[in-house]
Amino acid sequence: MKSILFDMQSGVAGDMVCAALLDLGLSWEEFQSMIKTLPLTFDICVSKVRRSGISANHFSVTYPEQHYHRHLEDILEIISKGKLPETAKKRAEAIFQRLAAAEAKVHGTTVDKVHFHEVGAVDSIVDIVGAALLTEMAEAKSFYSTPFIHGFGSVKTEHGVMGVPAPATVELTLKYRSRRVELEGELTTPTGAAIVTALTNENSVLPAHTVLSAGYGAGTKEFKGFPNVMRVVLLDSDNVSSSDTVTLIQSNIDDASPEIIGRTMERLFEEGALDVFSTSILMKKNRPAVMVSVIAEKSKCDKLSSVLMAESGSIGVRFTEWNRFCLEREASEVNTKWGSVKVKVIKTADGARVTPEYESCKELSGKIGVPVRVIYEEVIRSRHFGYAQ
Repeated sequence: MKSILFDMQSGVAGDMVCAALLDLGLSWEEFQSMIKTLPLTFDICVSKVRRSGISANHFSVTYPEQHYHRHLEDILEIISKGKLPETAKKRAEAIFQRLAAAEAKVHGTTVDKVHFHEVGAVDSIVDIVGAALLTEMAEAKSFYSTPFIHGFGSVKTEHGVMGVPAPATVELTLKYRSRRVELEGELTTPTGAAIVTALTNENSVLPAHTVLSAGYGAGTKEFKGFPNVMRVVLLDSDNVSSSDTVTLIQSNIDDASPEIIGRTMERLFEEGALDVFSTSILMKKNRPAVMVSVIAEKSKCDKLSSVLMAESGSIGVRFTEWNRFCLEREASEVNTKWGSVKVKVIKTADGARVTPEYESCKELSGKIGVPVRVIYEEVIRSRHFGYAQ
């Protein structure tokens, strides 16, 4: 399984991430053809530079002068209109949602009211979407990072002069390992911090691996005796599993009909929940109720909590972070005598296990009039689908 290590030797910024990923040897033409489908006007230049003797890519975005103060919904619409792989879109959305949550907390507002200033500009949008697209092109399934690096001093923003690291950067890197160096300047930007923290987990441990390639991305500033360069390392992990952290969102509901609970669960799945389930419970005075549980990526907690309360009528939710351990899986198809069926191929230490996708079996069942159960059994018997056993 391919993984990416963000080796932040001198900090991280969005342009540095894109530069380093392209330096892995990914196709510049393929990247250009997809990133340019975003409904924005811009040009990208990638050039080779040297920073304290290290050869690295430098990634820059040019665009017409503008004064947009975009909201999160504006940026998500831009992403949705691009002709990008769905995984890349979801990663870009998760990065911006995490960034919006940090900005909302810093400025004492809500996610939907956050005005993106610097991060709403075209170059920052291209940096974040570009990073999401390039990690997909690298076929990376898991992500790790070294500690964040912070300098000192101040930085000028739309909100005025702020100390380094910027408040949003501090919020984004909470619980992540960090260290300061005696260097005046902003080494870790909010954009860079959002990319790394949306893709990694603060508790992840880098597994045994083989290094496939390494790429270097340079920042714009040059520091005497200090290479302003970050490294991205593409790895092949030796195990067939990965660990990360997800958030469990729960709410006890005693005044909603089964139909409302059902619709609530549908909406939660539509908004990106990893899993949703309900449990019958007894509340105080033995009142029957339903506990709705949502398993979600950390970046989607605010959105999914809002959906849960709006759809169910609940007046509150609670959160718990869970560590999880997942086997690697991939999508494939099995050819049966009635037609093809989508399956999940789950990798284990003993080989591969095939699990039919219910919706695909259901669709085929409706076409040919064969019970879903029979199609399931046929898929399990059919081992001729081109996957190494």
